[in-house]
Amino acid sequence: MKKFLIICVLTATMLTGIEVQATEAPSTDAQTQEDANEIIKKSEAVLNSKKIVRVVTEADGKPYTTTTDTDTQITYRHNPNYYTISVGSDGLRRTCIVTLEQYYDMKNNLMYYYYPEEKPKTYYVYEPSKSNSNTSSNADNSSSTTSYKDTTVYSGVLCYQIEEDIKTSSNTKAHIVHYINTSTYEPVSKTYTLTYKKQTSIVTEKYSYPNTHVTIPKNILKKAVLPSNGSVTINGIKYTAPSGEKRCVKVNNGKRATSTVTIPDKITVAGKKYKVTEIADKAFEKNKKLKKITLGKNIKTIGKQAFNKCKKLNRVIIRSTSIKKIGKKAFYGNAKKLKVQAPKSKLSKYRKLIKNAKTSSKLKM
Repeated sequence: MKKFLIICVLTATMLTGIEVQATEAPSTDAQTQEDANEIIKKSEAVLNSKKIVRVVTEADGKPYTTTTDTDTQITYRHNPNYYTISVGSDGLRRTCIVTLEQYYDMKNNLMYYYYPEEKPKTYYVYEPSKSNSNTSSNADNSSSTTSYKDTTVYSGVLCYQIEEDIKTSSNTKAHIVHYINTSTYEPVSKTYTLTYKKQTSIVTEKYSYPNTHVTIPKNILKKAVLPSNGSVTINGIKYTAPSGEKRCVKVNNGKRATSTVTIPDKITVAGKKYKVTEIADKAFEKNKKLKKITLGKNIKTIGKQAFNKCKKLNRVIIRSTSIKKIGKKAFYGNAKKLKVQAPKSKLSKYRKLIKNAKTSSKLKM
């Protein structure tokens, strides 16, 4: 958790110093003898045992609040200083500061969000992108030194004050001041001073432990829809909402799909149904396992090189009667014999579309 938090705060903008007002209290021999690393370990164990944790993060005097509930598996973030870009009627792009409300459903890997100041309000849901693996690698290669300083009264709580210096393989330096409750070992606050490429930023986090569970409001669950270019992954297939189109999606990525795949007529996201109308360009290209693909009734377009170099693909079942376009080399580099099953009324048309798009297989319709 410690290394993860460091990587997260690296994304903060240049910050001004944050003044910590605290008064020192006399330390005891027992306190000074306790190893600083052990205090941090105990503190992290206590933090991980908490059901609900609220963190107020402040950067450049602009705080945002994150509350995580491990029982409901929901994380809620309130950010009244979110930077976004809007395009005006004159076509110019402008940076705006707005309030952003986010709810992350950890169980289903779905992010719900909306801007409460927007009129009319629009509610969205999508699958958040995964963290960059290189970032995680840099965190794993970090080195740190820890030192016990003293006991200090911070925000009315007697705390251990421990300082930690961390250096990552990307030459990012972090100086962290921990304030840990001496009685409960609960984290009270952390102040990060981060240095990267001669730039210094300061971020502070203040912890609290509320009793009220975090849930996603019913109106958000009811109204949230996929935004333009918003994506979800279902059974290893990534579906994306095309820009400007409502309640439909395209298959965007199936390169790691299994040997047998069925593209449904519709998918369900947050209780709403979306027609699957398109197989995107290169969606399954170079899939090494795919042998059989079934396309649902709502498919209208198969993109360029959609199944290019799927060398094991030998059977395609088309249920749609609405396909109008099959892109160049959509079915190229497949098995030597490719059997395509389609509605009788469309056999001739689809044969022509596939051949015009070029195929290297012996085609059987």
